[in-house]
Amino acid sequence: MRFDLAVNVMTAHAVTRGQVLVHGGDQWRPFIHVRDAAGMMIRALTSAPRNHAEIYNCGSDRENYRLLELGLLVAAEVGGVDVLVNPTLDDERNYRVSFDAVSEALGYECTRSVADGIHEVRDAVKSGRYADITAEIYDDYQLTRRYLGARGIPAPRHAQAMSVR
Repeated sequence: MRFDLAVNVMTAHAVTRGQVLVHGGDQWRPFIHVRDAAGMMIRALTSAPRNHAEIYNCGSDRENYRLLELGLLVAAEVGGVDVLVNPTLDDERNYRVSFDAVSEALGYECTRSVADGIHEVRDAVKSGRYADITAEIYDDYQLTRRYLGARGIPAPRHAQAMSVR
């Protein structure tokens, strides 16, 4: 499990803290369920021509979200959750991706939605499966901060969040 990925961390915080923190909010991100990613890899390995390599964006057009939309979806699916927006962008990447090529080439369509993933993470956290969602083992960001700190490189700072209802 990784709790440094947008859907997972937002959902875990919604369950454990009763709030979701969104940085910026207007940035687009494509999402794919891990089972659909595995399904696409299997399809590529078993049906793609083997005489040349192709690179595809794997996912579904309907699973492109702005981060604020994602935060609001997490809040709705978990229930009783506040959404906080930090207007400062620590990560200015913006990706709205088309998945037409993979769909045409491989004929694979994703069967799971972001909401499905939210439900899975919500239920796992509520059940106590992950006692400490903040443990470094679940967070590549924390591991990177520790690595940078050990080398005297300052970690990024976050601005104060404002509440959105």
